[in-house]
Amino acid sequence: MSNKETKIVVLGKSTGMTKDSKRREILKDMNASDVPKEFIDVIKVYLTDGEIIPFEVTNLVDTFSLDDLRDFLQQRKINDRVDLVEIYLDLDLVFTNLESKTNSIFKKHFEN
Repeated sequence: MSNKETKIVVLGKSTGMTKDSKRREILKDMNASDVPKEFIDVIKVYLTDGEIIPFEVTNLVDTFSLDDLRDFLQQRKINDRVDLVEIYLDLDLVFTNLESKTNSIFKKHFEN
């Protein structure tokens, strides 16, 4: 990425779930450095000239990392032109997965 600071923003997309403060809190605490591929809807790279380049999430092996982003930008020789990176998460999938794992943990310790 360029010498100037590049802003990386984690956003959430949800179609079936109601919006609430819990979802906003999780997004606030989310670190963009290691995100499971399955939770990423799309990643958009905005260049200083206004061009938007999609990051190919399907090419990821398991998780998204900032190293993956750096490699992507260097391969295209655009790392000095990046203004903003938006990472959109599939909140429906994140919360379904979180709820399932939480339920299985509590089920071991509590009856009905």
